[in-house]
Amino acid sequence: MTVDGEGRALMREYRALLWIGDEPGIRLELLAPSLAAAKALIVETYGEGHVISLWNDEDSRTPRGVPIGLRATREQLPASEEPEQGHVA
Repeated sequence: MTVDGEGRALMREYRALLWIGDEPGIRLELLAPSLAAAKALIVETYGEGHVISLWNDEDSRTPRGVPIGLRATREQLPASEEPEQGHVA
């Protein structure tokens, strides 16, 4: 959780899609200090047992690694980038 200079939690904007039974997804926008707090607020308001898709736009733009389909195989690596002996690519 991010805090300000005085130790207070900073609120972040979260977006959510909530499916209750067969109803179309309900779009939500809420402010919370963390993802867990945002989910807890949704559960408190709508109850448990629903499908919740929850994200923060800022976090969704952060890279999280290279997808498996984009990883280079040993044959695709230039000779200078070939892994050291004993390491598996």
